[in-house]
Amino acid sequence: LVKHYTDSLFMIVALHELLGHGTGKLFKKDENGEFNFDAQNLKNPLTGEPIKTWYAHNETWGGKFGKLSSFYEECRADSVALFLSCFKECLEILLPGKNDYWEDIVYAAWLDIALGAIRGLMYYSVENKEFGQSHMSWLGHL
Repeated sequence: LVKHYTDSLFMIVALHELLGHGTGKLFKKDENGEFNFDAQNLKNPLTGEPIKTWYAHNETWGGKFGKLSSFYEECRADSVALFLSCFKECLEILLPGKNDYWEDIVYAAWLDIALGAIRGLMYYSVENKEFGQSHMSWLGHL
């Protein structure tokens, strides 16, 4: 972990911030009944069925999920980062010339995320029955 910490941190932060937080689309229907996506043709990639749910014009991510919204967002960003860290194309872009160490760097990144989630348990308040820091405690909500 120590040997590859800098590279693993760079890779996971880049994937987490740029693609984890920087991607995704909230499907919405505006006040005029217009969708911000092709509601007729877009299919759910998991079921092949049409999209059945979306946000109304006055709904927001935070409004729907409340206190959990930041935890979900951090979980999503970490999940995207971990998933993409397994693809050679990402490693070629982020860690060129370090091909011999890619496996170790990815292992160190996964281990660091897991340890961060365990460390996040320190932010749990028994009295309030809630976590206080979304960046470190999303695992506690699973």
